Amino acid sequence: MTNNIQPTGSGAIEPIPSGDDPLTLPLHLIDRMNAHLDAEIAHMQGSGGELIRQLEEQAAAVRADADRRIAELAAEAERVRSGVDADVARVHALGVELARRAQAAGVRS
Repeated sequence: MTNNIQPTGSGAIEPIPSGDDPLTLPLHLIDRMNAHLDAEIAHMQGSGGELIRQLEEQAAAVRADADRRIAELAAEAERVRSGVDADVARVHALGVELARRAQAAGVRS
């Protein structure tokens, strides 16, 4: 079988010669293969953990940016609302003044 693997001692793996039966491999070779696979799994888990950490950092930055932008928009909305309220108060005061002048001039509605 040429599709079986065995450790080379360098951490790389290579095919088992075609005449060898993997079921009769010496225990020390199987242990080395298992150790190599365990190391590969640990490396992949570590890489995955680093990727997750980076994604969490990016998500936190996006959330902070969104929160900052929401606060800016809320402040702008409050400024606009205050300006509209002031404009409404001025228009109302002008209406009252016009009504007073019209009444003083004897103009009826």
